[in-house]
Amino acid sequence: MKKSTIITIIAFALGMMLLIVAFLFVVPNNLFNKPAEDTTTTTTTTTTTTTTKPPRTEYTEMDLFNTDMSQYVLLGDYKGLNIEVDQIEASAEDIEWQINLILAIQKEYSKDREGTVGEKVVFSFDFTGYLLKEDGTKDKAFENGAGTDQLAYIEGDTLYTLSSQGIGTFIDGFAQGMLNASLGETFDIDIKFPDDYHAENLKGQNTIFEVKINYIAVPNFTDGWVKEYSKGEQNTCDEYREFVKETIEDTLKHNNTTLLWETIIENSVITIPEQQFNYVYYNYRYQLEDYAAMFQMSYEDFIKSGYASYLLQTNIASDEDLVDYVNDALTYELLMIAIIQAEDIKVTDEEYRVMLDSLIEQMGKTEEEVLKVYS
Repeated sequence: MKKSTIITIIAFALGMMLLIVAFLFVVPNNLFNKPAEDTTTTTTTTTTTTTTKPPRTEYTEMDLFNTDMSQYVLLGDYKGLNIEVDQIEASAEDIEWQINLILAIQKEYSKDREGTVGEKVVFSFDFTGYLLKEDGTKDKAFENGAGTDQLAYIEGDTLYTLSSQGIGTFIDGFAQGMLNASLGETFDIDIKFPDDYHAENLKGQNTIFEVKINYIAVPNFTDGWVKEYSKGEQNTCDEYREFVKETIEDTLKHNNTTLLWETIIENSVITIPEQQFNYVYYNYRYQLEDYAAMFQMSYEDFIKSGYASYLLQTNIASDEDLVDYVNDALTYELLMIAIIQAEDIKVTDEEYRVMLDSLIEQMGKTEEEVLKVYS
Protein backbone atom coordinates (compact mmCIF):
# COMPACT_ATOMS: atom_id res chain seq x y z
CA MET A 1 0.00 0.00 0.00
CA LYS A 2 1.45 3.36 -0.98
CA LYS A 3 2.05 5.92 1.75
CA SER A 4 0.19 8.44 -0.39
CA THR A 5 -2.85 6.20 -0.19
CA ILE A 6 -2.68 5.59 3.51
CA ILE A 7 -2.30 9.31 4.21
CA THR A 8 -5.91 9.86 3.32
CA ILE A 9 -7.20 7.12 5.58
CA ILE A 10 -5.05 8.31 8.47
CA ALA A 11 -6.35 11.82 7.93
CA PHE A 12 -9.85 10.43 8.23
CA ALA A 13 -8.98 8.74 11.52
CA LEU A 14 -7.50 11.97 12.87
CA GLY A 15 -10.75 13.78 12.16
CA MET A 16 -9.40 16.22 9.59
CA MET A 17 -10.52 14.51 6.41
CA LEU A 18 -13.66 12.73 7.59
CA LEU A 19 -15.54 12.57 4.32
CA ILE A 20 -12.87 11.73 1.81
CA VAL A 21 -12.35 8.03 2.41
CA ALA A 22 -15.59 7.34 0.56
CA PHE A 23 -14.21 9.10 -2.50
CA LEU A 24 -10.47 8.44 -2.40
CA PHE A 25 -10.26 5.19 -4.31
CA VAL A 26 -12.55 6.46 -7.01
CA VAL A 27 -12.04 3.70 -9.52
CA PRO A 28 -10.66 0.41 -8.21
CA ASN A 29 -9.41 -1.42 -11.30
CA ASN A 30 -11.34 -4.52 -10.24
CA LEU A 31 -14.63 -2.70 -9.59
CA PHE A 32 -16.63 -4.93 -11.90
CA ASN A 33 -13.84 -7.32 -12.99
CA LYS A 34 -14.65 -7.27 -16.68
CA PRO A 35 -12.78 -5.64 -19.63
CA ALA A 36 -14.72 -4.14 -22.53
CA GLU A 37 -14.66 -2.07 -25.72
CA ASP A 38 -15.36 1.61 -26.30
CA THR A 39 -18.65 2.89 -27.74
CA THR A 40 -18.51 6.54 -26.70
CA THR A 41 -16.61 9.78 -26.71
CA THR A 42 -16.95 12.30 -23.91
CA THR A 43 -15.79 15.53 -22.29
CA THR A 44 -16.28 16.59 -18.69
CA THR A 45 -19.67 18.02 -19.57
CA THR A 46 -21.05 16.11 -22.57
CA THR A 47 -21.23 12.51 -23.70
CA THR A 48 -22.10 11.30 -27.19
CA THR A 49 -23.02 7.70 -27.95
CA THR A 50 -21.96 6.47 -31.41
CA THR A 51 -23.31 3.63 -33.48
CA THR A 52 -19.84 2.17 -34.22
CA LYS A 53 -17.59 0.39 -31.75
CA PRO A 54 -14.02 1.62 -32.21
CA PRO A 55 -11.22 0.25 -29.99
CA ARG A 56 -11.46 1.69 -26.53
CA THR A 57 -9.05 4.41 -25.55
CA GLU A 58 -6.98 3.72 -22.46
CA TYR A 59 -6.65 6.78 -20.25
CA THR A 60 -3.70 7.26 -17.93
CA GLU A 61 -4.22 7.96 -14.23
CA MET A 62 -2.49 11.05 -12.84
CA ASP A 63 -0.22 10.72 -9.82
CA LEU A 64 -2.20 13.29 -7.86
CA PHE A 65 -0.26 12.99 -4.61
CA ASN A 66 2.93 13.96 -6.44
CA THR A 67 1.23 16.77 -8.38
CA ASP A 68 1.28 20.36 -7.17
CA MET A 69 -2.41 20.91 -6.37
CA SER A 70 -2.06 24.70 -6.40
CA GLN A 71 -2.56 24.61 -10.17
CA TYR A 72 -5.97 22.96 -9.73
CA VAL A 73 -7.17 24.09 -6.28
CA LEU A 74 -7.37 27.60 -4.84
CA LEU A 75 -8.07 26.90 -1.19
CA GLY A 76 -10.54 29.08 0.68
CA ASP A 77 -11.22 29.01 4.41
CA TYR A 78 -11.11 25.47 5.78
CA LYS A 79 -10.09 25.96 9.40
CA GLY A 80 -12.27 26.92 12.33
CA LEU A 81 -15.51 26.64 10.38
CA ASN A 82 -18.86 26.37 12.15
CA ILE A 83 -21.89 24.72 10.56
CA GLU A 84 -25.45 24.29 11.74
CA VAL A 85 -26.59 20.67 11.93
CA ASP A 86 -30.06 19.26 12.41
CA GLN A 87 -29.26 16.19 14.51
CA ILE A 88 -26.22 14.68 16.21
CA GLU A 89 -27.79 11.95 18.34
CA ALA A 90 -30.01 9.01 17.44
CA SER A 91 -33.47 9.23 18.95
CA ALA A 92 -35.21 6.24 20.52
CA GLU A 93 -37.68 6.32 17.63
CA ASP A 94 -34.84 6.20 15.07
CA ILE A 95 -33.28 3.21 16.82
CA GLU A 96 -36.51 1.20 17.03
CA TRP A 97 -37.38 1.95 13.41
CA GLN A 98 -34.01 0.73 12.13
CA ILE A 99 -34.37 -2.44 14.18
CA ASN A 100 -37.89 -2.96 12.83
CA LEU A 101 -36.61 -2.70 9.25
CA ILE A 102 -33.86 -5.24 9.90
CA LEU A 103 -36.33 -7.64 11.52
CA ALA A 104 -38.71 -7.27 8.57
CA ILE A 105 -35.97 -8.01 6.04
CA GLN A 106 -34.95 -11.03 8.12
CA LYS A 107 -38.60 -12.22 8.22
CA GLU A 108 -38.56 -12.06 11.99
CA TYR A 109 -42.11 -10.88 12.64
CA SER A 110 -45.67 -11.95 13.32
CA LYS A 111 -48.65 -10.98 11.18
CA ASP A 112 -51.35 -8.58 12.31
CA ARG A 113 -54.32 -8.74 9.93
CA GLU A 114 -56.40 -5.94 11.44
CA GLY A 115 -56.03 -2.19 11.11
CA THR A 116 -54.91 0.22 8.39
CA VAL A 117 -51.70 1.16 6.63
CA GLY A 118 -49.91 4.12 8.20
CA GLU A 119 -46.60 5.87 7.63
CA LYS A 120 -43.46 4.02 8.73
CA VAL A 121 -45.41 0.82 9.34
CA VAL A 122 -44.12 -2.32 7.60
CA PHE A 123 -46.87 -4.16 5.73
CA SER A 124 -47.32 -6.83 3.07
CA PHE A 125 -49.23 -6.46 -0.18
CA ASP A 126 -49.97 -8.28 -3.43
CA PHE A 127 -50.14 -6.39 -6.73
CA THR A 128 -50.84 -6.93 -10.41
CA GLY A 129 -50.39 -4.24 -13.06
CA TYR A 130 -52.69 -4.00 -16.08
CA LEU A 131 -52.49 -2.06 -19.31
CA LEU A 132 -55.62 -0.17 -20.28
CA LYS A 133 -58.06 -0.63 -23.10
CA GLU A 134 -59.19 2.36 -25.13
CA ASP A 135 -62.20 2.80 -22.84
CA GLY A 136 -59.91 3.00 -19.79
CA THR A 137 -60.77 -0.42 -18.37
CA LYS A 138 -58.28 -3.17 -17.53
CA ASP A 139 -56.65 -5.01 -20.38
CA LYS A 140 -54.06 -7.76 -19.96
CA ALA A 141 -51.58 -7.89 -17.09
CA PHE A 142 -48.17 -6.73 -18.26
CA GLU A 143 -44.93 -8.66 -17.87
CA ASN A 144 -42.96 -8.24 -14.63
CA GLY A 145 -45.77 -6.17 -13.15
CA ALA A 146 -46.96 -8.49 -10.40
CA GLY A 147 -45.83 -9.65 -6.99
CA THR A 148 -47.08 -11.38 -3.85
CA ASP A 149 -46.29 -10.83 -0.18
CA GLN A 150 -44.19 -7.77 -0.97
CA LEU A 151 -43.02 -6.06 2.21
CA ALA A 152 -43.07 -2.27 2.15
CA TYR A 153 -43.51 0.90 4.14
CA ILE A 154 -44.58 4.44 3.35
CA GLU A 155 -42.57 7.52 4.24
CA GLY A 156 -43.69 10.84 2.86
CA ASP A 157 -44.80 10.42 -0.76
CA THR A 158 -42.70 7.30 -1.38
CA LEU A 159 -43.44 3.59 -1.10
CA TYR A 160 -40.27 1.77 -0.05
CA THR A 161 -39.96 -1.98 -0.62
CA LEU A 162 -38.03 -4.40 1.58
CA SER A 163 -36.29 -7.58 0.46
CA SER A 164 -33.17 -9.60 1.16
CA GLN A 165 -31.40 -7.31 -1.33
CA GLY A 166 -32.23 -4.22 0.73
CA ILE A 167 -34.57 -1.26 0.30
CA GLY A 168 -36.03 -0.18 -3.05
CA THR A 169 -38.79 2.13 -4.19
CA PHE A 170 -41.95 2.03 -6.28
CA ILE A 171 -42.77 4.82 -8.72
CA ASP A 172 -44.85 7.80 -7.63
CA GLY A 173 -48.50 7.16 -6.90
CA PHE A 174 -48.33 3.96 -4.89
CA ALA A 175 -47.79 5.58 -1.50
CA GLN A 176 -50.75 7.92 -1.93
CA GLY A 177 -52.93 5.03 -3.11
CA MET A 178 -52.08 2.74 -0.19
CA LEU A 179 -51.97 5.11 2.78
CA ASN A 180 -54.84 4.44 5.20
CA ALA A 181 -55.96 1.35 3.27
CA SER A 182 -57.55 -1.37 5.41
CA LEU A 183 -55.89 -4.74 5.86
CA GLY A 184 -57.52 -7.39 3.71
CA GLU A 185 -58.87 -4.75 1.33
CA THR A 186 -58.45 -5.11 -2.44
CA PHE A 187 -58.50 -1.94 -4.53
CA ASP A 188 -57.14 -0.31 -7.69
CA ILE A 189 -54.46 2.37 -8.02
CA ASP A 190 -54.09 4.41 -11.21
CA ILE A 191 -50.42 4.75 -12.13
CA LYS A 192 -48.89 6.72 -15.00
CA PHE A 193 -45.38 5.61 -15.86
CA PRO A 194 -42.77 8.30 -16.59
CA ASP A 195 -42.02 9.07 -20.22
CA ASP A 196 -38.39 8.07 -19.65
CA TYR A 197 -39.18 4.78 -17.89
CA HIS A 198 -36.62 2.09 -18.78
CA ALA A 199 -39.18 -0.47 -20.04
CA GLU A 200 -40.25 0.51 -23.56
CA ASN A 201 -43.74 -1.01 -23.25
CA LEU A 202 -44.51 1.13 -20.18
CA LYS A 203 -43.04 4.51 -21.10
CA GLY A 204 -45.72 7.15 -20.57
CA GLN A 205 -48.40 4.48 -20.15
CA ASN A 206 -51.47 4.89 -17.98
CA THR A 207 -51.98 1.66 -16.05
CA ILE A 208 -54.08 0.20 -13.24
CA PHE A 209 -52.64 -1.82 -10.40
CA GLU A 210 -54.88 -4.17 -8.46
CA VAL A 211 -53.59 -4.19 -4.89
CA LYS A 212 -54.42 -6.23 -1.80
CA ILE A 213 -53.09 -5.38 1.67
CA ASN A 214 -52.25 -8.62 3.49
CA TYR A 215 -50.95 -7.81 6.97
CA ILE A 216 -48.81 -5.59 9.15
CA ALA A 217 -45.44 -7.07 10.13
CA VAL A 218 -45.11 -6.88 13.92
CA PRO A 219 -41.42 -7.25 14.82
CA ASN A 220 -40.27 -10.12 17.04
CA PHE A 221 -37.25 -8.59 18.79
CA THR A 222 -35.72 -11.02 21.25
CA ASP A 223 -32.39 -11.76 22.90
CA GLY A 224 -32.30 -15.07 21.02
CA TRP A 225 -32.61 -13.35 17.66
CA VAL A 226 -29.91 -10.84 18.61
CA LYS A 227 -27.44 -13.59 19.54
CA GLU A 228 -28.07 -15.49 16.32
CA TYR A 229 -28.18 -12.48 13.98
CA SER A 230 -25.09 -10.77 15.41
CA LYS A 231 -23.24 -14.09 15.74
CA GLY A 232 -22.55 -13.33 19.37
CA GLU A 233 -21.33 -9.76 18.86
CA GLN A 234 -24.32 -8.67 20.94
CA ASN A 235 -26.29 -10.90 23.31
CA THR A 236 -29.28 -8.86 24.42
CA CYS A 237 -31.81 -6.47 22.91
CA ASP A 238 -30.31 -3.59 24.88
CA GLU A 239 -26.83 -4.35 23.56
CA TYR A 240 -28.16 -4.44 20.02
CA ARG A 241 -30.00 -1.13 20.53
CA GLU A 242 -26.70 0.42 21.60
CA PHE A 243 -25.02 -1.00 18.51
CA VAL A 244 -27.73 0.45 16.25
CA LYS A 245 -27.50 3.78 18.10
CA GLU A 246 -23.77 3.96 17.38
CA THR A 247 -24.35 3.03 13.74
CA ILE A 248 -26.98 5.75 13.25
CA GLU A 249 -24.81 8.35 14.96
CA ASP A 250 -21.85 7.40 12.78
CA THR A 251 -24.08 8.12 9.79
CA LEU A 252 -25.15 11.45 11.31
CA LYS A 253 -21.52 12.39 11.87
CA HIS A 254 -20.76 11.50 8.26
CA ASN A 255 -23.70 13.60 7.02
CA ASN A 256 -22.66 16.54 9.17
CA THR A 257 -19.09 16.21 7.95
CA THR A 258 -20.47 16.31 4.42
CA LEU A 259 -22.02 19.69 5.23
CA LEU A 260 -18.62 20.88 6.46
CA TRP A 261 -16.90 19.75 3.29
CA GLU A 262 -19.57 21.38 1.17
CA THR A 263 -18.77 24.65 2.93
CA ILE A 264 -15.05 24.20 2.22
CA ILE A 265 -15.84 23.50 -1.43
CA GLU A 266 -17.96 26.65 -1.64
CA ASN A 267 -15.03 28.61 -0.23
CA SER A 268 -12.57 27.17 -2.76
CA VAL A 269 -12.05 27.17 -6.52
CA ILE A 270 -11.41 23.71 -7.96
CA THR A 271 -10.57 22.79 -11.55
CA ILE A 272 -10.66 19.10 -12.40
CA PRO A 273 -7.88 18.05 -14.79
CA GLU A 274 -9.33 16.53 -17.94
CA GLN A 275 -6.83 13.65 -17.89
CA GLN A 276 -7.98 12.45 -14.48
CA PHE A 277 -11.65 12.95 -15.30
CA ASN A 278 -11.31 10.83 -18.42
CA TYR A 279 -9.45 8.11 -16.52
CA VAL A 280 -12.13 7.87 -13.84
CA TYR A 281 -15.18 8.40 -16.04
CA TYR A 282 -14.22 5.86 -18.69
CA ASN A 283 -13.29 3.19 -16.16
CA TYR A 284 -16.84 3.42 -14.83
CA ARG A 285 -18.43 3.88 -18.26
CA TYR A 286 -16.74 0.96 -19.96
CA GLN A 287 -17.53 -1.44 -17.16
CA LEU A 288 -21.17 -0.33 -16.98
CA GLU A 289 -21.41 -0.87 -20.75
CA ASP A 290 -20.09 -4.40 -20.29
CA TYR A 291 -22.71 -5.15 -17.66
CA ALA A 292 -25.39 -3.66 -19.90
CA ALA A 293 -24.31 -6.02 -22.67
CA MET A 294 -24.57 -8.98 -20.29
CA PHE A 295 -28.20 -8.01 -19.68
CA GLN A 296 -28.71 -7.41 -23.42
CA MET A 297 -29.51 -3.76 -22.70
CA SER A 298 -28.18 -0.50 -24.04
CA TYR A 299 -25.96 1.52 -21.74
CA GLU A 300 -28.67 4.19 -21.43
CA ASP A 301 -31.40 1.69 -20.50
CA PHE A 302 -29.06 -0.10 -18.10
CA ILE A 303 -28.42 2.99 -16.00
CA LYS A 304 -32.08 4.04 -16.18
CA SER A 305 -33.08 0.62 -14.86
CA GLY A 306 -31.36 1.20 -11.53
CA TYR A 307 -28.67 -1.45 -11.98
CA ALA A 308 -25.91 1.17 -12.05
CA SER A 309 -27.24 2.69 -8.84
CA TYR A 310 -27.07 -0.74 -7.21
CA LEU A 311 -23.53 -1.41 -8.43
CA LEU A 312 -22.17 2.01 -7.47
CA GLN A 313 -24.31 2.38 -4.34
CA THR A 314 -25.43 5.85 -5.37
CA ASN A 315 -28.23 7.33 -7.46
CA ILE A 316 -27.19 7.01 -11.12
CA ALA A 317 -30.12 7.24 -13.54
CA SER A 318 -28.43 8.78 -16.58
CA ASP A 319 -25.02 9.38 -18.11
CA GLU A 320 -25.25 12.96 -16.86
CA ASP A 321 -25.58 11.55 -13.34
CA LEU A 322 -22.41 9.52 -13.87
CA VAL A 323 -20.56 12.63 -15.07
CA ASP A 324 -21.74 14.49 -11.96
CA TYR A 325 -20.76 11.57 -9.74
CA VAL A 326 -17.21 11.54 -11.13
CA ASN A 327 -16.88 15.32 -10.91
CA ASP A 328 -18.08 15.28 -7.29
CA ALA A 329 -15.71 12.48 -6.33
CA LEU A 330 -12.73 14.19 -7.94
CA THR A 331 -13.67 17.52 -6.37
CA TYR A 332 -13.40 15.98 -2.92
CA GLU A 333 -10.22 14.10 -3.76
CA LEU A 334 -8.42 17.13 -5.19
CA LEU A 335 -9.48 19.29 -2.27
CA MET A 336 -8.34 16.67 0.22
CA ILE A 337 -4.91 16.36 -1.41
CA ALA A 338 -4.57 20.15 -1.56
CA ILE A 339 -5.18 20.39 2.20
CA ILE A 340 -2.75 17.53 2.87
CA GLN A 341 -0.12 19.42 0.88
CA ALA A 342 -0.93 22.76 2.52
CA GLU A 343 -0.74 21.25 6.02
CA ASP A 344 2.24 19.03 5.14
CA ILE A 345 0.55 16.01 6.69
CA LYS A 346 2.83 13.02 7.10
CA VAL A 347 2.05 9.46 8.11
CA THR A 348 4.29 7.61 10.53
CA ASP A 349 5.19 3.97 10.04
CA GLU A 350 3.17 3.15 13.16
CA GLU A 351 0.04 4.90 11.83
CA TYR A 352 0.50 3.16 8.48
CA ARG A 353 0.67 -0.24 10.21
CA VAL A 354 -2.39 0.41 12.36
CA MET A 355 -4.53 1.40 9.38
CA LEU A 356 -3.24 -1.46 7.24
CA ASP A 357 -4.13 -3.96 9.99
CA SER A 358 -7.59 -2.36 10.25
CA LEU A 359 -8.18 -2.75 6.50
CA ILE A 360 -7.02 -6.38 6.63
CA GLU A 361 -9.56 -7.07 9.36
CA GLN A 362 -12.40 -5.15 7.69
CA MET A 363 -11.87 -6.72 4.26
CA GLY A 364 -11.14 -10.24 5.50
CA LYS A 365 -8.15 -10.46 3.16
CA THR A 366 -4.46 -11.16 3.57
CA GLU A 367 -1.98 -8.31 3.72
CA GLU A 368 -0.82 -9.10 0.20
CA GLU A 369 -4.40 -8.97 -1.14
CA VAL A 370 -5.09 -5.64 0.57
CA LEU A 371 -1.87 -4.15 -0.76
CA LYS A 372 -2.80 -5.31 -4.25
CA VAL A 373 -6.23 -3.63 -4.02
CA TYR A 374 -4.83 -0.29 -2.86
CA SER A 375 -1.50 -0.27 -4.69
